[in-house]
Amino acid sequence: MIITGDYKDHIPRRLNTLRKMYLGNAILFLVLLIADYIRFHGISGIFLMLFLKFLVFLIILIFVFSGNKFPVGVHTIGILYSFFIGFQVEVFTGENAPFDFELFTMQTGLILISVIGLTGMNLFWSAVSSIVILFVYAATIFVKGSFGYAYLLLLVFLIIGVLINGTIQDQYQIEQEMIDLLNYWKNYSSQLLSDKLPKEFHLQNATCMYVDVSGIFSYFYETESLGKVKKTLLKFIKEFKEQKQNFEILEYDENGHYWFYITENPANSDPTYADPIAEFGIKIRDYFEELCKKNGLKFSLRIGMHSGKLSEYHFDSKNSLLKVFQSETIFEKARQMESEGVNGEIQVTNETYLLLKKNFYLTRRDMYSSREPEAGFYILNRKKE
Repeated sequence: MIITGDYKDHIPRRLNTLRKMYLGNAILFLVLLIADYIRFHGISGIFLMLFLKFLVFLIILIFVFSGNKFPVGVHTIGILYSFFIGFQVEVFTGENAPFDFELFTMQTGLILISVIGLTGMNLFWSAVSSIVILFVYAATIFVKGSFGYAYLLLLVFLIIGVLINGTIQDQYQIEQEMIDLLNYWKNYSSQLLSDKLPKEFHLQNATCMYVDVSGIFSYFYETESLGKVKKTLLKFIKEFKEQKQNFEILEYDENGHYWFYITENPANSDPTYADPIAEFGIKIRDYFEELCKKNGLKFSLRIGMHSGKLSEYHFDSKNSLLKVFQSETIFEKARQMESEGVNGEIQVTNETYLLLKKNFYLTRRDMYSSREPEAGFYILNRKKE
């Protein structure tokens, strides 16, 4: 992954998003407030109740839209807003006041969407606020003595609110992780510039292997069937997986192409770290050769190996950033060694040869890569006794 400054505006962008959501909440709040006044203004005490409700909400909006950050937490503001928008006046209007159950349910559903999806609260605090709103809803229905199946619509509104909340929170979580990662590397890079940390980077060394089975296409061309070899290949795959586990070989998959590799502990340099994957390669090569000979098949393995860095870096002193990314060189070269190799043999690069020459017999091959004519290549034969 390349660490960049793309998320340096994360906090202002998060704040602006919340303010846009509360702008939508303000419109809904005012619409509901005006609707309540039109319906119930003739009832004693309702005007004062609506005025106090408006006044408190105005204070919440001032908090939201003042300064370059929230003066209190997002959840605190969200809970206050939820309490006052969910405090519906129908429960205080008495039994004789006009009451439309379907309209009241629709109104409560819109409030739930607003509270769950448009306040910036996480699902826990949104759920707590929703319980309070639904309690007021249930109390109102009880007082009014009115009920209908329209309450099932509340489930739809709840689902819509949860989906909106999840979308916003997921994006926020991704951005928060990126800003934390950015701050970590900026702090690390700043210490590098001030010579507080050593400038030696112990990046992960690895030896990679790419394996292919040769001869299958020719066999299929001659017999027009692979039925006879299926059992042999399945037996080899089983052995391959067992040996891979025994030698603790790792696997890398990219678009259906598989590489197998082993890594070195960066803090403990040891050139023999590649020995297990070399033994693994020899073992599966010999096993497959014996298996094919036993079943009268002319198949063979062609294996390529290369050693290098599993990760690379670039230090950007201008922006005080350390950019770390995965290197694809070892995978590409291992595949190149296989494609330009010899059937039934394991061809390795000069880098791998230097790691293995102490404990293995290798033969220099009089061939140079078409892409790197200056480099020499070797055939891995067997381990020294």
